[in-house]
Amino acid sequence: MIRKVMDLIKRKWRRTIAVCTAAALMLPGNMAYASAGDGTKTEGVIAVSEETVGTEQADTVYTAQVADAGQTDTVWSAQAADMEQVDTVYPEQVRAAASGQTDPAADTGTDDPQIFSGGVEDEVIVADDSQGESPESSAEDSAAGGMNEWQAATADAPDTIDLSECMVSVQESSFTYTGEEIRPVVSVFYKETLPEEETEEKSAGQEVGEEAEEKPAEAEDIEESGENLTETEDGQAAEESTETKLLTEGEDYQVTYAENVNAGTAEIILVGIGAYSGTRTETFTIKPRSISKFTVGLSYTSYTYNRKEHKPKVTLKWGSIGLTLKTDYKKTYSNNINVGKGTVTITGIGNYCGTIKKTFTIKQKSISSLTGKLSYKTTTYSGKRKKPGVKIKQGDSRLVAGKDYKVSYANNKHVGKATVTIKGKGNYKGTLKLKFTILPKKTAVKSLTSSFRSIIVKWSKNTEASGYEICYSTSASFKNCVKVKIKSGSTTSKRISGLSAGKKYYFKIRAFKGKFKSKWCKKRSKTVYATSNIDYVNWAISIANNNAVGYGHYWGPNPNYPVSISCAGLVGMALTLNGYGDFRTYGKTPYDWMYWDNTMSDATYRQKLRECGFQQIPFTGVSNLQPGDILYSVAHTGIYVGNGASVEARGSGAQHWDSHGLWTGNTYADDDGIEIAVYPCPSSGWECVFRMRGW
Repeated sequence: MIRKVMDLIKRKWRRTIAVCTAAALMLPGNMAYASAGDGTKTEGVIAVSEETVGTEQADTVYTAQVADAGQTDTVWSAQAADMEQVDTVYPEQVRAAASGQTDPAADTGTDDPQIFSGGVEDEVIVADDSQGESPESSAEDSAAGGMNEWQAATADAPDTIDLSECMVSVQESSFTYTGEEIRPVVSVFYKETLPEEETEEKSAGQEVGEEAEEKPAEAEDIEESGENLTETEDGQAAEESTETKLLTEGEDYQVTYAENVNAGTAEIILVGIGAYSGTRTETFTIKPRSISKFTVGLSYTSYTYNRKEHKPKVTLKWGSIGLTLKTDYKKTYSNNINVGKGTVTITGIGNYCGTIKKTFTIKQKSISSLTGKLSYKTTTYSGKRKKPGVKIKQGDSRLVAGKDYKVSYANNKHVGKATVTIKGKGNYKGTLKLKFTILPKKTAVKSLTSSFRSIIVKWSKNTEASGYEICYSTSASFKNCVKVKIKSGSTTSKRISGLSAGKKYYFKIRAFKGKFKSKWCKKRSKTVYATSNIDYVNWAISIANNNAVGYGHYWGPNPNYPVSISCAGLVGMALTLNGYGDFRTYGKTPYDWMYWDNTMSDATYRQKLRECGFQQIPFTGVSNLQPGDILYSVAHTGIYVGNGASVEARGSGAQHWDSHGLWTGNTYADDDGIEIAVYPCPSSGWECVFRMRGW
């Protein structure tokens, strides 16, 4: 009987009973024992009042007050809520019903018990009403620890259902990171065992056609098939029926979530409320989100090779959300130095997983933009090809020949500008051209010959030279030096005229080819003689005294190359053969002397004389002439030899043909001695005089 009572209490009034023994179901006038939360017990006479609340369900509220001298105004309340029926309450004397007495009110000694509502009897036993004394304890009570049946029964009755006894269903056990809280739907169920009587009632109701209460879908899913079996007092197996109840969030339990944003294991924390108590934790998984379809941006997609690693900055976006380096992803680079395709590998970390690979281009560096250096920039002609070493640098790094570039040479043997071509390869492209200079080798002074106010300089021939340059000065340091240029590579001597007699002069020479000049040779010195002997004057006098040579006569120092002599030719030969200048027609035979009459212009002849060291002065009379002066007019020339005389080539009777009336081309000599002779110098007919500088 007691077990049945407790089953009913557990099933029906689980939400209303808050405290133990005396406050829930009482009759007026009974003696009640009220236990406080601190374990103390107060006894007194029960005063009962009742109140009906609610609309659909008329719930009865019982209020009991224990009044005694020691404690007044102490109130215990009990409310039966959500009940389909309110069970009848009897005083404690109905314990006789447990031993087989049929009339629950038989030995009470009181009036009929109050029935608050309902029709079910022998449901709940409350405190004894016998004259204010506490219920008597039987032997069984003593065996139960000094408690009577009511106390023993209610002592084990739980106040609430712990959530650990419930079943929990989570919508999903695995999710993918979203950046926001993830709150899966949770369903909580409780499977309770129905007492035998209620099972019979339900079965009977179903037999007479009563419509069975529809179970929640969730309960149907979770409820196990079959029937539970329990053992009866006589050892026989008894059938027990169960029903599964879907709990309501906010009424039966509360839900909170923890660690439910970031990837990992998240928690669902269930806390029982109302008729349920305790805490229960369920877990679900938040998986990292793959970045494979995210948007990747690189700060640069193209680089030029610079011998260093290229590491473009990475921007990784999930829609409009930008991910953070080292928090959401990491990056590594490969093949990011040499020319080709560099790769950046982006790997998700933390809340992200997977990888994305992006490539960028490393282009060849133009070698023409680099700094090149040769082992020498200038060298001297040697007849062999010159190949200076090459050094190419990019920043502080030196390129490797054969790997980064190859070298070729051009025009690297003769005097002039040679070219070194450096062509990029591997990580480099294009070409870089460097120049170096090949200069003529030195030309040494072979001899210095002193003459009247002049010095004849002779030097060794340079096959690579197109000319020579002579520098002379009275100073050993060549201060205020004079430079004379000889524009023929085959010339190997030069008379330097107009020097001061008795002075010491210093000479040096160098060869040139175009603008390329050799280094100066070692200096040499010579003193100018103070003498009146003039070589070209003496030569002219010797020709005048040689009657084998006449005007227009083919004659020359080399019989294989005869020349014809005229007045202009006489002066030109005298100066050329004595090293003052060159009056030959270049391109013809070596001794093809130029004619004043039909080959060389007046301006050209005058320039030739200046190149020999002469300067033009006015003719002011024979008395103002000096030996070696060149007498000049457009029609005639001569050489003043002193003492009022001059050497001239006049022909017959001062006419420009020979004695035989021929202009030129005959082989006759000066057989009459007047064609080339020393004449008294005419005092008129001369336009000007060319005198050697310094005289």
